[in-house]
Amino acid sequence: MIGRWEQGAAKPHFDYLVKLAKVLEVNFDRLFNGSDPEQPDQFDIKNRKLKELCKKIDHLKSEDQEVVCHFLDMAIKQDQFKQLVSNSAA
Repeated sequence: MIGRWEQGAAKPHFDYLVKLAKVLEVNFDRLFNGSDPEQPDQFDIKNRKLKELCKKIDHLKSEDQEVVCHFLDMAIKQDQFKQLVSNSAA
């Protein structure tokens, strides 16, 4: 099927593109622009301390990384809740 797309013999349906991006574990931009799927997304963390901590976290065992992700997710959700409450009060 992908070969037919490449040859121009058929056009992909959007649903197939969504599934293909998920299987390849890439975002649509990378899928459509043909960037190297092996190259990770570039994201610059501006806070120096947070950047250094992220580098250290990347070397932890996966279960320890999950704990860190859980705490970060909680902090983000708490901030979103505060914003929601302050917007509702205004």
